[in-house]
Amino acid sequence: MTGTLVNTAAILAGSTIGMLVRSRASNAAAVTVIQGLGLATLFIGFEMAYRWMVSESPRASVLLVLLSMALGGYLGERWRIEARLESLGERARKAFERRFGREDGEFARAFVASSLLFAVGPMAVVGSLSDGMFGDSRLLLTKSVMDGIASAALAATMGPGVYLSAGSVFAYQGALTLAGAYLGRSFGPATLAALSASGGLLIVAIGLNMVGATRIATGNLLPALAVAPILAWIWPYLGLP
Repeated sequence: MTGTLVNTAAILAGSTIGMLVRSRASNAAAVTVIQGLGLATLFIGFEMAYRWMVSESPRASVLLVLLSMALGGYLGERWRIEARLESLGERARKAFERRFGREDGEFARAFVASSLLFAVGPMAVVGSLSDGMFGDSRLLLTKSVMDGIASAALAATMGPGVYLSAGSVFAYQGALTLAGAYLGRSFGPATLAALSASGGLLIVAIGLNMVGATRIATGNLLPALAVAPILAWIWPYLGLP
């Protein structure tokens, strides 16, 4: 739970800074910081995929990971996961606008917007599962820096509702981390290797988006995290390398 606890604290700290500043500032520094974090994210993803795909288990072959990403991407596109995540935020915003008055609605919109930004996304999912399964909190620590910067900007412009998003992150990522810890005890080495290798490539995609190199619909690749363990389980019966 280390990564989630640090992430929660970073949001609270960033929100406090934003409330103290409450002024418009240039985004150039924040953009540069995010790009630097994107490079670090790329390194984590490549290292994670290489370490488990090559060193830990021969069953986590390139072919297995390739099939996992291909099938996962196909399912994600069919289910329109990326578009559904985006529409979730819009529906939540409209629901709060109808439910609350003007003043309370501003507070609620700040809470909803920041919660969706911090909790809904591949980095939260992969980072939490990695923390639970392997005790690797590096991705969540990187996310903590990003969320701290974003929460300061959001609190400065939208108000104190951003504070409550720390609770959303703690509950959501904490649950995923506990689920990852449980699955980590249930999965064998080959399954964990395949899951980590596929997750590493998904992290690489997130890093590429952060540095602005491309725009990959990473949400549509999330099913690969479910496909990889299934393929690893049936892989020995297929007689493939």
